[in-house]
Amino acid sequence: MNLRKNTLMITATTLLFLIIILFVTSQFIVMTNFVNLENQNMQQNVERALNALSNDISDLDSFAHDWASWDDTYIFIQNNNSEYISSNLVDETFSHSNINIMIYIDSSGKIIAEKAFDLKTKKEILISNTLNEYMLSNKFLLNHSNVNNTSGIIMLPEGPMLIVSRPILTSNEKGPAKGTLIMGRYLNQAEIQHLSQITKLPITISQINNSNANIKINNTNYSLYGSVPIYVNSLSEDIVEGSSILKDINGKPVLMLKIDMPRDIYNQGQESLLYSFASILIVGIVFGIVILLYLDKFVLSRLTKLSVKVSEIGKSDDLSTRIPVKKDDELSSLAKSINNMLSALEKSQHELKISEKGYRLLAEAAQDMIFMLDQNKRFIYANKWTAEQLEHPMESIIGKNVDILFISEISDRLKYSIEKTFREGNSHYVENKMKSGNNEKWFYTSLIPLKGDIGNINAVLGISRDITNLKRTEMELKKYRDHLEKMVEERTKELKDTTKQLENEIIEHKKAEKRIRDLNEDLKKRTVELETINKELESFSYSVSHDLRAPLRSIDGFSQAILEDFNDDLDETGKEYLSRVRMASQRMAQLIDDLLNLSRLTRSEINYEYVDLSKIAINIQKELEFTWPQRNVKFKIEDGIVVRGDAKLLRVMLENLLNNAWKFTSKCKKAKIEFGKVDYNGQKAYYVKDNGAGFNMEYANKLFNPFQRLHNVDEYPGNGIGLATVQRIVHRHGGQIWAEGKVNEGATFYFILGENKDN
Repeated sequence: MNLRKNTLMITATTLLFLIIILFVTSQFIVMTNFVNLENQNMQQNVERALNALSNDISDLDSFAHDWASWDDTYIFIQNNNSEYISSNLVDETFSHSNINIMIYIDSSGKIIAEKAFDLKTKKEILISNTLNEYMLSNKFLLNHSNVNNTSGIIMLPEGPMLIVSRPILTSNEKGPAKGTLIMGRYLNQAEIQHLSQITKLPITISQINNSNANIKINNTNYSLYGSVPIYVNSLSEDIVEGSSILKDINGKPVLMLKIDMPRDIYNQGQESLLYSFASILIVGIVFGIVILLYLDKFVLSRLTKLSVKVSEIGKSDDLSTRIPVKKDDELSSLAKSINNMLSALEKSQHELKISEKGYRLLAEAAQDMIFMLDQNKRFIYANKWTAEQLEHPMESIIGKNVDILFISEISDRLKYSIEKTFREGNSHYVENKMKSGNNEKWFYTSLIPLKGDIGNINAVLGISRDITNLKRTEMELKKYRDHLEKMVEERTKELKDTTKQLENEIIEHKKAEKRIRDLNEDLKKRTVELETINKELESFSYSVSHDLRAPLRSIDGFSQAILEDFNDDLDETGKEYLSRVRMASQRMAQLIDDLLNLSRLTRSEINYEYVDLSKIAINIQKELEFTWPQRNVKFKIEDGIVVRGDAKLLRVMLENLLNNAWKFTSKCKKAKIEFGKVDYNGQKAYYVKDNGAGFNMEYANKLFNPFQRLHNVDEYPGNGIGLATVQRIVHRHGGQIWAEGKVNEGATFYFILGENKDN
C-alpha cells in the first residue's frame, strides 16, 4: 500500500475516530451536565419542601412559645382556674392557629388540661391514648431547663404528627418552669397539600417501609441538606424523583418525602446533542475532503520524489551525494536536514575510525586485563597486559576458551558469570584466582554485555584488576576480627557474672518489698484498731459530757432559785458565794462544750473547695460590730484572699482568731484589727494582726495548748480552747501556725495552709 492510500486511510479513519470521540465525549460531558443540572434542580426542590416543613414546625414552635411564656398560663398551671380554659381553649384558637392538640402538664407530670380538635370537621375530639403513652415513655418532652424547647415529628398509630414541647414561664421568660405546654398538628393529607401549595411542588409523604427504604446512592444523585441526605433517582426517560428521609424527634428515620417531576431538562439536552452531532458530521466530511486534496498536491507527490532520491543514496553508499532543494518550505527543510545528516554521517564515520584507533591504544596501555569473549566464551580480543599476566603469547590466547587459562574452580565460576551476562543482559562482577608462575594472584573481573543495534548481545567485555594486596589485607583483618570476637566472648562472660549478681540483689530487694507489704498490712490492722478506740472515746466523751452537764445544770439552777426565793434572807456574802458558784458551773459547762468541739475537729472529714477568706472575715467583722456597737474598732481586710480547704472549718478558725483580736483590743482607745497575706519563704502566709494586749514571746509555745492562758481571766475571759482549735484546723489542712507579739504592743498570728491537697 503506497503513501497516498495510507494517507487517505489514516485521514478518513482519524476523522471518523475524532467524530466518534467528539460525539461520545459530548454525550458524556453534555448529558452529564444536563443530568447534574436536573439533579441540582430536583435537590433544590426537595430542599424547598424540607424548608417548608421546617418552617411549619418553626411556626408551631413560635405559637407554642407565645402561649407557654405568658403570665396567664404561668398562673393557670399553678391554680388550674377554669376561666383560663373557657377563655383560651376554644375552637377558634385551634382553627385559626391550624393545630390539633394542646396539653398542659404541671412539673410533677400530671395533665392539668388538654384538648384535641379536628380541623376538617371543626369539632372537638378525644386525645389519643397512644399520645399520652408516648409522652410517658419519652420523658425528655417534659424535662426542660429554663427556656429550651423540643420540637419535631412523632409517629402515632393514627399517623405522623408535628409536635412542640415548651416550658411554661412568665411573660419575660423567667422561671422556674412550672410545667410543660405541648402543641401538635397532624401531618395528614391536608397538611401535605398545604406544603405543596406553598412550594408549588407535587409533594408526597409516606411511612418508610421495605418498598421505599432501599434507595440507591451514588456520586450523581446524592447530596446533603444540612445533615439531611437528599436522593435523586431517574425513574424513567420521562420522570425523575427526588426524596429525603424524615427523622422523628428521637432521630429515627420514619417518613419518606418524595417529589416526582417530568425530565424536561434531560430531554432538552438529548435534543441539543443530536443537532450538534449532525452539524459536526457534515463539517468533518467537507474538511476531510479538502485536507486530502491539499495533501496530495503539495505534500505526497513531493515526498515520493524525496523518498526515491534517498533510496538511491542508500544503495550507492556514497555519503558525499546531496539531495537537490528547490522551494522554501518544510519539505525543503527536510531535504536540507537530510543533506546536513549526510554531512554529519560522513564526518562521524571519519571520527569513528580515529576514535576506534584511540580506544585500542588506550586498552593496550592500560594496567588492567581487558578482553572480549564471544558467546562460546572464546577470546576474540585481549590487550597486551592480559597476555603478560596469563604468561601466554597473544597468538595462543585469541580463539581459546577461558577454562584453559584459569584453574578449574575459578574457571567454572567465571564461565557461569559469563553465561549469566549473555542470558540476562546485565553487568556482573566476580573474583577469580589465577596462577602466575609459582605465585597465585587474585583478580576482580567486571563483565559488561556489548549490545548490537537491535539490542542483541554480540560479546562480553571483561576488565580484570589485580586485588592480591587487598585480599592479603582482608586476611589480616579477619585475624584481627577473630581476636576481637574472643575479647567480646570474655567480656560477655564477665557481664553474665555481673548480671547474676544483679539478679541476686533483685531477689533481696523483692524480699524487702515483701517485708514492707507485711508492715503495711500490720499498719492497716492498727489503723482499724485505732478507729475503733476513737469511736469508743467519742461515745465516752458524749456520755461524760451528758453526765457532767446534768449536775452542773442542777447546781446553776438551784443556786439561781436560792438567790431569787431567799434573797431577803441572805446577806451580801452569801449572795456573792452563790453568784460565784453559778459562774463556776457556767464556765464548767462552756468548757465541756469547747472540749467536745475540739475533739470533733480531729474526726470530721475535710471537704476541699475554693473558699473566699476575705468575704468570711468581712461577715465576722459585721457580726462583732453588731454584737458590741459601743466599741469603735478599725478593721483592715485585704480583698480577694481565696484558698482551698473546708469552708466550715476555715470559718471556725477565722472566728476564733478575729474574736481573740477583738477581745484583747477591748482596752485600747484606738483599736485596730488587720487580716491579709504575705510571702513566707516562697509560700502564701495569711495573718490576723491587732494592737491589743500582746504577749511575752517567752511563752509563745503555750499559746496553742488547751487551757493555757497568758492573761488573767478577770481581765480577758476565756478558757484557752480557742487557739488550740485554730491550731487543730490548720494542722488538718496540712499547714502550720505561729504567733509574734510584744506586751501592750499587739500580736500577729500567721498560718499557712496545705492548698495543694486534692479532695
